Amino acid sequence: TSNQQQSVVKFLECAPTELFKREQQQLAVLRETGIFLTPNVIGQEADFILLDYIHPRHATDDDWWHETFIEKILYLMMQDESIALGFSNFIAVDEDGIKGNHYPDFYPYLKEFEVKNKRLKIQNYINQFEGFGKSNLYFSIFRIEFLKNDFVRNVLLKEVLAGDLQINLYCLLRGNFYVHSDELFKVTFDNQKFYEPDKMENKIVDFLFLTFDVKKFKSLRNKWSAYLVAMYSIVNNSDLTFFTKMQLHGTITKKRLLFFYDCICMTTRLRGFDVFARIKRKHCLE
Repeated sequence: TSNQQQSVVKFLECAPTELFKREQQQLAVLRETGIFLTPNVIGQEADFILLDYIHPRHATDDDWWHETFIEKILYLMMQDESIALGFSNFIAVDEDGIKGNHYPDFYPYLKEFEVKNKRLKIQNYINQFEGFGKSNLYFSIFRIEFLKNDFVRNVLLKEVLAGDLQINLYCLLRGNFYVHSDELFKVTFDNQKFYEPDKMENKIVDFLFLTFDVKKFKSLRNKWSAYLVAMYSIVNNSDLTFFTKMQLHGTITKKRLLFFYDCICMTTRLRGFDVFARIKRKHCLE
């Protein structure tokens, strides 16, 4: 709805006292315990939420839960209050439910966020290519106490681009992550119902030996720079030591430099022997 963003914020503020109608029978037992929450299933002492279900920029009716997704993940989260978000191994499928063969095995990449060393965990998150699973952490079950703050509210209200990635980082800095080894979730790729290709008119600058696509470069920069820069403030507002924060700042700066390197490689063409196409990294933010 048009008021969906405001509803998300109000929902988080009222979560402990509001009561919604249960619509999924398999959650009956969890609802009776009074500790489970989704937009449609909530207990009076709710502690957990499936945030993706109510985020205005995401559609979940093309993604599939296994019937035990919630029970298996929530079981451990109920026993360990340090877990801020829990997810499972997952696969990427096409619109017919067939597994895509051009995607990696996501589980090893998700395991990188389970390490107990917080600095290493956050470095793994920053360094990991966004297409290898970390953006899908947003499909996790979140512990509500980590979401009731101005940062998360602002990201949701303003529909910040790559805001899901920022919320994931914010929560990982404040709690642990748990990933179940079973494949309990399927994400649908290239569903034309939700993912329309960007239409962009090229603006080519032609030099003597090379061409440079100015418009594409600016588009890539505008799309991802704010997300990369935002990681500095998210790290700064954590309880990490000053030295650890400076280490992570170095990691973020390196990622930003590599991003601009990728932008140059993707927008520059050399006549004859196209060296930029050959030196471009395999996985780039586009």
